[in-house]
Amino acid sequence: MLACDAVAFRRHQAWLAVGHGHVVSTLTLLGGVLAGRLVFFRDLSTYYAPQYAFAAGALRQGTWPLWNPLVNGGEPFLLVYPVDLALLLVGGGRAPLGAGVALHLLLALGGASLLGRRLGMGPASSWVAGTVYGVGGLLLSTINLVPLFQ
Repeated sequence: MLACDAVAFRRHQAWLAVGHGHVVSTLTLLGGVLAGRLVFFRDLSTYYAPQYAFAAGALRQGTWPLWNPLVNGGEPFLLVYPVDLALLLVGGGRAPLGAGVALHLLLALGGASLLGRRLGMGPASSWVAGTVYGVGGLLLSTINLVPLFQ
């Protein structure tokens, strides 16, 4: 019984190391956004940042933002993604483009590793699968295209 517990404990530690590795990868790549800086690249600064600032202001005033009068003489606006709404309420207009990016990267890393585990991979192989997916060009190139990245 004791040997079985030791094996289970080592297995648990290995999977915790996978999660820790993904947190370290996220902090290495996006530690600046968690320190208050924003990822500055194409659509993030010209389209999404102003939209999130508008939405945060409307939510602070207790209004559900369905129309943005500040863009193109006014246009429909619909933001219903729960993660973005929660980040806007908690952290303001910068949060979805700061902590939200890091959160989604961490979810991608962890999700790919969980898929690897589900497919029968060991901890090291699952970590590699998650890391290759999460820090690969496909995922990181969509950071500036928020709906695709999320």
